Amino acid sequence: MNLSKLPHSAVLVLLFALTSLPIACGNNNSPSAPAPVTVIVNPTPVMGSGTGQNWYETTAAAPWAARQGDISLTFNNLMWVIGGNYNAGVTNDAWYSSNGVSWTQAPQTSPYTARAFFSGAVFNNAMWIMGGSSPSINNDVWHSTDGSNWTQAVASGSATFSPRGNQTTVAYNGKLWVIGGYTTMPLTDVYSSTDGANWTQVTAAASFPARYEHGSLVFNNAMWVIGGIGNSSTLNDVWTSTDGAHWTEVTASAEFSPRYGLQTLVYNGAMWVIGGTGSSVFNDAWYSYDGNIWAQATTSTGVEFTARKFFSATVFNDHMWIFGGFIQAPPTYYNDVWYSP
Repeated sequence: MNLSKLPHSAVLVLLFALTSLPIACGNNNSPSAPAPVTVIVNPTPVMGSGTGQNWYETTAAAPWAARQGDISLTFNNLMWVIGGNYNAGVTNDAWYSSNGVSWTQAPQTSPYTARAFFSGAVFNNAMWIMGGSSPSINNDVWHSTDGSNWTQAVASGSATFSPRGNQTTVAYNGKLWVIGGYTTMPLTDVYSSTDGANWTQVTAAASFPARYEHGSLVFNNAMWVIGGIGNSSTLNDVWTSTDGAHWTEVTASAEFSPRYGLQTLVYNGAMWVIGGTGSSVFNDAWYSYDGNIWAQATTSTGVEFTARKFFSATVFNDHMWIFGGFIQAPPTYYNDVWYSP
């Protein structure tokens, strides 16, 4: 990939300060009291010539059950892994960590309904989750400030948006947004809410093709939809919107392979696409400053984490983190944790 294609304003040589990975052992007493940490300093490569290329495993087997279809959030200065499914079925657990090594399960005093392939976001000083399968497909909405006590904002069957799984949710412009997903077919609708309880259909049919298992994020004061799987094909297109009703196609075919079950993050002034599945299961990472031109930071031979789909990811303490996931052949669920400076 020739980065000379990038506009001049986007060709930035960003030299990071040295970053650190906290590795203290021992459990936190509560989500508001993370354990002390010890710092290991690793050199951070320059963006465009290696950032996202080196991945480090903090644990090969976290105490939470190996899973897929979960979500990860950064909230209250902690990383959270919530829900998903595994060999024994679906779960409604929530685990938190300040370092990726030591994990504590939040006791489910008032639990949400167990589910997988749902969506979530941090909004109004709380963690929010919605939809997904348990195994029936839901359109309920829950929120929590501690991972233990969950309040149902909308009961299943009561939300304005139809029951769905494999959708995405972002917090943008003072609202929660639900984008696409799957019921009996891929969806292309968009809904928003200012309080998580009352939802408005912004558009019944966005201009982007219907899709599920896609990625969504907020970058450069806009919402973005990336990849996924549609009615007849796996996608690698990129769309953006500032109002949820009108969407602009930035590229119909990005440099990364068509894929679904991917993760998308915003890190170090760029958008990132990590892993997923399409023609094969991937363990690559791609970044872009504008959504149009994408550069590969990793290769299947240069990256350490195992190729996977349906995993979760977040940004925490100036690192990108990935958690768990699944591969089809042989069927394997993961509960490992990796980070990249």
